[in-house]
Amino acid sequence: MTKELLLDLAEYLATNGYGVATGANPTICRTILPDSPDSCVAVIDYPGTGAFTNDAVNRSIQILKRDAEYETARVAIWGIFNLLDVPEKRIIYLPASRWSIITTRNPPFWLKKDESKRTIFAMNLGVVTHRDE
Repeated sequence: MTKELLLDLAEYLATNGYGVATGANPTICRTILPDSPDSCVAVIDYPGTGAFTNDAVNRSIQILKRDAEYETARVAIWGIFNLLDVPEKRIIYLPASRWSIITTRNPPFWLKKDESKRTIFAMNLGVVTHRDE
């Protein structure tokens, strides 16, 4: 099992064609949205609601998708939304056998254009899963 939820989510997105999660030049980044590359995904955690049970926690995750082209960013964030928000399949196994119950807190939304005129979309998730090690 991987020890970090953000890495597990990044690898799951990479496995499903949304970029590269590891190596020298990742396009799926954790905790930040870097200045480059222009086209990238960020997986960021923010305060959740604490313990769900003794061995599970309810985490809050924001996913950002940035691209120089509005439509490319929009299509990708909706693809990620549809990958993670499957009402008839709430338990998703991320890489390394991490079980997760993922619920979207909102549909994807346009967030802003950054200082380089690149479009950023965002979405927020609730993830119930086991504790990181």
